[in-house]
Amino acid sequence: MGMITRQTTAELRKLPMTLGKLLGGVTAVIAFTAAVVIMTRKPGLTLQDILPSLLFGCAGIAIFVLSARVLRRGSSIPGGDATGPANKTAMNALSWVLLLLFAAIFLAGTYFLTR
Repeated sequence: MGMITRQTTAELRKLPMTLGKLLGGVTAVIAFTAAVVIMTRKPGLTLQDILPSLLFGCAGIAIFVLSARVLRRGSSIPGGDATGPANKTAMNALSWVLLLLFAAIFLAGTYFLTR
């Protein structure tokens, strides 16, 4: 029971940085999308028109990267690490499979919506 409590406490301590990564990623996606929409919808734009969106996008990327570094630095669980190399490999493979699955769903949805 003690290991579960330590893992839960460690995950709760990581929560602010995980939410920071989420906020940074969402900010970057929305800001860069807004910049692209602004550039493609209105002719004769200057850099001043899209600069706020680009700055918000860069700030989102910076927040994402900084949060990821803080998470990586403090990723050890107090009292030992219960995941061995085989579990880490399986978790890494699962992450890639989920990424590719979501990318395929996005591409299929885009294809059917723009057809």
